[in-house]
Amino acid sequence: MEHYKWMINAFLVAGPISIVTVGLAGFNIYESIWWQKWWADGNWFLIGKSIYIVVQTLCSLPLIFEIDVYLRHAKTLRFLVMNLAIFYTLFYVVVGGVWYWEIYHPPAWMDYSVPNLFFRLAIGYNLVFDLLPMVANIVIIAKEIFLEFFSLTKASGKTDEIEEGGADDSDLALHFVDQIDGLVNLAFILNPLNILVFIWKIIVGKVDWMDPEATIESS
Repeated sequence: MEHYKWMINAFLVAGPISIVTVGLAGFNIYESIWWQKWWADGNWFLIGKSIYIVVQTLCSLPLIFEIDVYLRHAKTLRFLVMNLAIFYTLFYVVVGGVWYWEIYHPPAWMDYSVPNLFFRLAIGYNLVFDLLPMVANIVIIAKEIFLEFFSLTKASGKTDEIEEGGADDSDLALHFVDQIDGLVNLAFILNPLNILVFIWKIIVGKVDWMDPEATIESS
């Protein structure tokens, strides 16, 4: 039964979406080579944008086709790709919104000098071509949210396999709450102030290295 579900998803959902995302990535490569003359003779910003859209597109394909090995064993990569998609989308929406507001509702301090107009035209140009990765971004975000509840190819969003030894690695969802908790912990650890506090506690001997429960916050 799952075989038929996978085929239906592939032909009716994943296939058409992948054609669009791959086509947009291909168009980015085309316009970078022919219109911008090989990424403006090697402009790293343009090359980076092309790498981004290619990576996001490639990572979206096994996600929307629900390739089992990718969903089960590439969760770290999926989480990083999803966060890139979220940050890119938010940045695009904010910049696009500010650009639109300043064009159609210019603030009192805004002048219409040539440099100012050129700057906004440049932003508008980039907004048009930076729209290409947005389809892949939205697909990635929507699909990851979708998998939190159910899968199109599996009845419960889980496989029938459990790893030897009892470890259940069959859940396909990322579980955003756990991932966000991990990010919060990472941010706490990387906070320079917390690092300095931890070093100070090492110096004054307040860290018990033999205590497995010892943390930066221990006193």
